[in-house]
Amino acid sequence: MINQGPVITIDGPSGAGKGTVSQLIAEKLGWHILDSGALYRLLALAVSHHGMSADDVETLKVLAEHLDIQFEPSEEGKIEIILDTETTGLSIANKHRIVEIGCIELENQIPTGKIFHEYLNPERKVSPEAYKVHGYSD
Repeated sequence: MINQGPVITIDGPSGAGKGTVSQLIAEKLGWHILDSGALYRLLALAVSHHGMSADDVETLKVLAEHLDIQFEPSEEGKIEIILDTETTGLSIANKHRIVEIGCIELENQIPTGKIFHEYLNPERKVSPEAYKVHGYSD
């Protein structure tokens, strides 16, 4: 087995600042960072884009294995893509789906003007819990 060094994981609710804390720790220690939340959001975006079911675990595995995801800074500086989604609810088992996707590109933490925003028809009702979070109704 190859020694890959220590691993630190940070857990917490969405929007709590896990990514910011992780980035600061990685920079301080000179370590690499893996933003697993970004990977999950990119997989969800791919599922939505391909009209796939999030319930089909075997198909999700194949899709995840074939995603070409690269996080690389440009020569000018650090590039970040901030991705946010809103959903009809919080349970894949209950077939909740994405209703909104938004992305913005930052270079050295400054917006570049490159954005993506799309509303999607989830073809199902929005749960009362999700409505409390984002305010979107049927």
